Amino acid sequence: MAPAPDTGDSLAQYSCDPCKVKKSRETCAYTRSGPIRRKRRRIDTSPRVIGTPESITTPNGASTAASRSDPGLERLLIGAQASLEIPGLTSTDTSPIQSQLAAEIETTQNLLDPADSHPFGALSSLSEACAAVWHDATDFDRASQGYFLFEERTSAWVDSFVTTLRRGEPLALTSAPNDVLDQIRASRPQLVKPRAWLVMYYSIILSRTSSTSPEDKETKAKLRCNLWLALNDMRVLLEPSEVNIQALILVASHVEEFTTPSLCWLLVSNACRMLQALGVNFRNMTPENRHRRRMMFWHLNVIDKGLSMIFGRPPTLHGAMARSVGLPALADLMPSTPGHSSTGGGQGAPGALFGAHFFHQVMQLSTIMGKVWSTVYDHDGDSPDEQSVVKAREDLVAWHDRVQTILRAAALAEGPLLDAKGVASLELGVLTTEFYHHHLLILLARNSGNMKLESVSSSIKMLQILPALVSDSEEVYNGIIWMMVCSPFTAFLTLFGEVVSVSRTESTDHGAAIEAMEILPVFLNAMGVRNSLAAKLENVATVLLAHAKKAVSAREESDRTGESMIEQSAEGSVTLGGYKLPDLGLDLLNFSGDEGIFD
Repeated sequence: MAPAPDTGDSLAQYSCDPCKVKKSRETCAYTRSGPIRRKRRRIDTSPRVIGTPESITTPNGASTAASRSDPGLERLLIGAQASLEIPGLTSTDTSPIQSQLAAEIETTQNLLDPADSHPFGALSSLSEACAAVWHDATDFDRASQGYFLFEERTSAWVDSFVTTLRRGEPLALTSAPNDVLDQIRASRPQLVKPRAWLVMYYSIILSRTSSTSPEDKETKAKLRCNLWLALNDMRVLLEPSEVNIQALILVASHVEEFTTPSLCWLLVSNACRMLQALGVNFRNMTPENRHRRRMMFWHLNVIDKGLSMIFGRPPTLHGAMARSVGLPALADLMPSTPGHSSTGGGQGAPGALFGAHFFHQVMQLSTIMGKVWSTVYDHDGDSPDEQSVVKAREDLVAWHDRVQTILRAAALAEGPLLDAKGVASLELGVLTTEFYHHHLLILLARNSGNMKLESVSSSIKMLQILPALVSDSEEVYNGIIWMMVCSPFTAFLTLFGEVVSVSRTESTDHGAAIEAMEILPVFLNAMGVRNSLAAKLENVATVLLAHAKKAVSAREESDRTGESMIEQSAEGSVTLGGYKLPDLGLDLLNFSGDEGIFD
């Protein structure tokens, strides 16, 4: 039998939707037999990061090598770079904080005289520092060669690794498995399992080498390569476990030669989510596990809240979880002792009482930081409610008064049992809490219509503390490096706005403000020995300080001559005695702040 003629219905399965609806008898333009094959564009997943040999692209465009067997780490670091890029964005393209930073840099460069190389150099350094996810892209090329072995130093380094872990008690895992230590001693790092122990090992050794031998660039570069290879295992970043959480904390907060502020925030946020996945207060946990998880939670909570105050980003750990977990008892923190204690750790060691009180008070401060963040950033309308600002200030001041009384008393009791270095460490702990207090107070005061004078006075006091906070990475009470380097700019820019403001008609003595601002470049210079970001930001602070001094000089000259030297053009640019002040993204007529400038 001959086949039935094709009326078009048999091809309906290949017709377009409109023809199917119309039941058209005509042959559809899309009608054909068989599947339609089209070429698909490949999705470019560059830049690729980390590791061992396949072609990738780093942020600076250099071709290097990485393993495609590790998509977890690759996506994580690509996300970090994406959060830091500074293209020409509008307010709808990205978050307001990132848009503000991009606009500040671009606008300032457009208004400055290209012949003035110093401001341009400072702004370029600021842009590069904010855009970089890592310090040196050449590490990727060298990492493809495999682990660098330091056989002649391994034994001493393993001993240092064991000692450093033990010193972290009770805030962290305090001992590595014997088989891990044996593999490291035998110079077989590729056989260490789980890989997180190798990440911790290279993190601690790199941090220690940066502190004791900052000039040994070759060793530090090789250790960075080894750390990259150790991280080239997506389980470290994706698999919730206590050892992985501790490895991420170490890399994020203690390896200044390796991380940047935003990468630190990214890794800490990941560690927080791992801990949430593991749980802290499950009923079937042993008392030892519950105690260890609680300590991990508060360690993470302090870092999480501190970074949120710098970046203006929402904290990862909610305040409700902190209330559910509860603060550890003071007795549980007693083994925490300064690293300079001459008799080692333990509850009876000199400095143990001060250390327990210090960490207990900083844990309490992390809950206050959460309230301050909610007050400053999470509100309806253009500005926070005045009552919420007052309430947050009251909680902060009450904490400050309490911590000063407790820590001073503990230092007075234990100081005679310590050597000079140990006493200096206790004093540093007291000043660190003072530093935190002023930073949070400035943020609150700038968001209140009744606390302007307090904002200026706290800014001066905060900057005056900085010289005493210069320390190396081995110090226990010096706080997270990114908070020490970035937070002072909150005070610095508050005073900068006060000095260059042209809204006032009366003459004001800005001598105290200028003297306080002069401290920041010196502090960043001293910290630049251990942190490359501090060295870059020193130039930024120096240039802005020069602008502030020029504004004061011009105003003083105006007062002497009785003539106004301040002019504002129709375009909104401000000149002072013929000098064109740069538009730093700040409203020079009504200073508003610096939230997110280092994001």
